[in-house]
Amino acid sequence: VLVDNIRWQSYLSSMTSAEAEEWGVDDDQRRFFVRFGVSKANYGAPFADRWFRRHDGGVLKPAVLERQRKSKGVPRGEA
Repeated sequence: VLVDNIRWQSYLSSMTSAEAEEWGVDDDQRRFFVRFGVSKANYGAPFADRWFRRHDGGVLKPAVLERQRKSKGVPRGEA
């Protein structure tokens, strides 16, 4: 997208397989999630990306997601 002389620009992005794994979302459910972000904001503080979930009628509502911890090495008791 070519944009000229803008002060603010945002985007919506579908959840990828890697993001679904990172946030603990089943792969068959990830199509319901979109990430909202601001790619340009002049004279403003940085804006953190937010996840939204699609509901009936395409309505987007804020999603509460928690990053999944990645295990390192072999779980205890299995070594």
